[in-house]
Amino acid sequence: MFTNTQKQVLAFIVKTFKDNHVEYQATGGLAAIVYGGTRPLYDIDIDIYKKDVEKVRSLFSEYIIEDWNNELEGDDDNFDLWMMTLEIDGMSVDISQLEDSRVREVGGEWVSLPETMQVEMK
Repeated sequence: MFTNTQKQVLAFIVKTFKDNHVEYQATGGLAAIVYGGTRPLYDIDIDIYKKDVEKVRSLFSEYIIEDWNNELEGDDDNFDLWMMTLEIDGMSVDISQLEDSRVREVGGEWVSLPETMQVEMK
């Protein structure tokens, strides 16, 4: 299900987080696969707490291809969140700030995402 590169990149990120006491949770396609989904993994999506943003930014500074920014680009955008994008061994990694993140429902209303970690990868 995962390529060797995906496994290595994920192991590197998890070890870095654990070594530096950064709480995190997997989201997106990675979370879908963990819960039994069979879709391909195109990138790695991870949420962290706001208090760890600067630490994570420093830890992964050499891999940043898009620095911390708000992804809300226009009235038709469905995500309102702060994130940065890394590239590690050719793998795209999106790290998002958990607090204050929202998604737009099908009907157009904004819904806040829970601000606590629901699942932590061990």
